[in-house]
Amino acid sequence: MKRKYELTLVLEPELSKQEKEKLLEAIKKYLSKAKVSEEKDWGIKDLAYPIKKQKKGIFYWLSFAIDSQDLPEITKKIKLEEKILRYLLVCEGGK
Repeated sequence: MKRKYELTLVLEPELSKQEKEKLLEAIKKYLSKAKVSEEKDWGIKDLAYPIKKQKKGIFYWLSFAIDSQDLPEITKKIKLEEKILRYLLVCEGGK
């Protein structure tokens, strides 16, 4: 059964436009089994505390539907991306 999820990414602030687009395309490729319904670029924002010695980050948000059995593979790939400072993956509806 497919569930809706939200993925928020915090990327390194010094990424060029091309590097950012390449990274986001890779993330979308990881989500190839998912149906991405919405995405938003929130831009560069100050962080509440430094992450990996960075005080700012590029925030990006995606909403998608996918089978929960496919999530471990996706999170494993996201963790391997060095340009992602942090990510948050939550199920819409909290279940």
